Amino acid sequence: MLLKSITALALLLSPLASSFPLSAPVSISAAASGKNIYLITCLPRVKEDETPNTTPFTAISYFKQPITNSTDPESDKAPRGDQNVIVSSPAAAWEGVKWSVKAWRNKVFTAEIGIGAENQEKGSLAGSAKLDTVDYVCFKDGTTAVRYKDDDLRGNCKADYWCASLDTGKDKGGD
Repeated sequence: MLLKSITALALLLSPLASSFPLSAPVSISAAASGKNIYLITCLPRVKEDETPNTTPFTAISYFKQPITNSTDPESDKAPRGDQNVIVSSPAAAWEGVKWSVKAWRNKVFTAEIGIGAENQEKGSLAGSAKLDTVDYVCFKDGTTAVRYKDDDLRGNCKADYWCASLDTGKDKGGD
């Protein structure tokens, strides 16, 4: 029974190996792998002629492909999500709350990150998420830089958690 459980868990988690943030440029084979959602905390970016808005916000950033890992949120080279949506402004903790927010094209995004997950090591299992009908498993991040852009709002962000799709087929999560 234990061997059956371990085998099932290994098969369930095997698609995640190709979904981790990459420390080098993405290869053709890696680009064909699963979808990723980052649970991010952002500081707004402002243009020189705008009144600064310094209120941090939390959001999700959806990527159709794995990203090249960047750790400088001020960099214009940090990856920008294919789809983004604000979860809370001002920023709020991900931990211990079941978040549910309407995302793009009437999809519903939910996330549950465990209490105390913010204190775990990077890569530790932290919780789960769901985008429409697609399940995701979430891991502690804390270092990956992501740029947020949606309508008029732009932000420099840090990924608090990284969530990988458990769907091994054609995930239409952000489409």
